[in-house]
Formats: sequence, C-alpha cells, structure tokens
Amino acid sequence: MQDIMHLGKGVKVHQEKSGFALVERDSRGGFLPIQMATIKGQVVVIEELLSSCPHPKLMLTTNLQNFLHVAAKSGKLTVLSYVLRNHDLKMLIN
Repeated sequence: MQDIMHLGKGVKVHQEKSGFALVERDSRGGFLPIQMATIKGQVVVIEELLSSCPHPKLMLTTNLQNFLHVAAKSGKLTVLSYVLRNHDLKMLIN
C-alpha cells in the first residue's frame, strides 16, 4: 500500500514539473496517463490525475473512449467500482 501512495506522490511531482503531463500520449496506443493508470488498475494515480484535471470527459483516447470505457474493456473492476461510487464521475456513464 505504501508503494501505491508513493506512486500517487510521484505523479503529483511530475505534473508540477511538466504542465503537459496530462496530455502526453503514449507512443503505442495513443493513451493519456489516465488511461494508462486505468489499464494498470491504479486508482490512486487516477485520483491524483483527476485532482489536476477535473474534466475527465475531455480526456479521451484516440478512439474517443474515456477512462471508464478503458476500465470496462480491460476488466479493471477496482476502477469501475471507483467511478460508480464517485458522484462527480457519473457523467462518464453513457
């Protein structure tokens, strides 16, 4: 658990140093950091990313999928549960 908390802090430091951290896509799938964290099931990282960009509906893959779509497609139940419990993320459900 402590490693996960350090990961969240590392994300925050990276975001503070690079204003583009939220919009940098990976070279293979065109995923944003929030989708990469989703694929890995890292809810702590997702929370940290959302604290810097509270508009997750705008953070889409190149295939126009939000991180809830990515969680469903990759079977990440922890992320699905997190979204369904978080009232502020209900707009992702469509």
